[in-house]
Amino acid sequence: MPRNCTVFLYFVPGTLCVMGSFPFIFLPCINCEGSHQWAQLVYYSAFVIIFQFGWASVQISHLSMIPDLTPNEHERTELTAIRYSFTVCSNVLVYLITWLVLHVTAEDDAQICPKDAGKFQHIVLIGISIGALTSVMFHLLVKEGSASSRMQVAGQRSVSHLLQDVQLYQVALVYMAARLFVNLSQVYVPLYLHESLGMGAESLAVIPLVMFLTSFGMSLLVKILNKKCGRKLAFLFGAVLGIAACVWIHFGSGVSYTKYEIYPVAALLGAGSSVMLVTSLGITADLIGLNTESGAFVYGAMSFIDKLSNGVAVTLIQTL
Repeated sequence: MPRNCTVFLYFVPGTLCVMGSFPFIFLPCINCEGSHQWAQLVYYSAFVIIFQFGWASVQISHLSMIPDLTPNEHERTELTAIRYSFTVCSNVLVYLITWLVLHVTAEDDAQICPKDAGKFQHIVLIGISIGALTSVMFHLLVKEGSASSRMQVAGQRSVSHLLQDVQLYQVALVYMAARLFVNLSQVYVPLYLHESLGMGAESLAVIPLVMFLTSFGMSLLVKILNKKCGRKLAFLFGAVLGIAACVWIHFGSGVSYTKYEIYPVAALLGAGSSVMLVTSLGITADLIGLNTESGAFVYGAMSFIDKLSNGVAVTLIQTL
């Protein structure tokens, strides 16, 4: 079977899983609104599991195309940066839609409350519709290659050989650290704004929007940063930006902080996230090298570590 055919074999079912499950996560529990909390937990968990399966299938299929397209590490970094730029653009679009919906329907500077559930359902339906359209376009416009067009490499590595390679675990640790920073900041920044700072509903869209705009701008410079400074210094630079943002958050307080300083903090979070994530994906592509047949496994392993570590981290944070 051609490699790209295998990619689409996972991409299409993954897309259908996302489209069929994600809207239900934001809808009221069908025929079980008055049920016990544990019953509703099982209900929503089923859709979350289906969504995560679909999302991971699409992500891994898409990422595994990058090593196939070019053997050059700088070109792979550029492709990864371009991919991340479009990821940021999609996130920005979601936050623009969120800001528009919340701004149009907001009452003064009201905070988010349960009665706003319908607004978020509209946001999700708009977002999933746009995502479905772009997925169909990708499936129709990207042509499948043949086995003869692929790069053939002697001495291909088996899964068992990869599992014995220490570099796999080193790269997984770097990728895990980057993903923890990116995902946890995206999850907890809205809660931080709403619960800790008591900011209005519009801030839940505006501040993350600043983060994503900065991420987009920095993603355009990541290739140059990696080429001039190397992977290690580039990742270190991103980590320093992220740590600076965290220190600022820890010591930030008062009206000046919530009115002005929160914006450069958001910019630092966005820039650090972009540099670390794109660089860690570049390091992952370096691990794959010319053995592109192992790309799906390597990216799958990274995704598994990402999901596991983030799940554990969120659980630990919620118990504190």
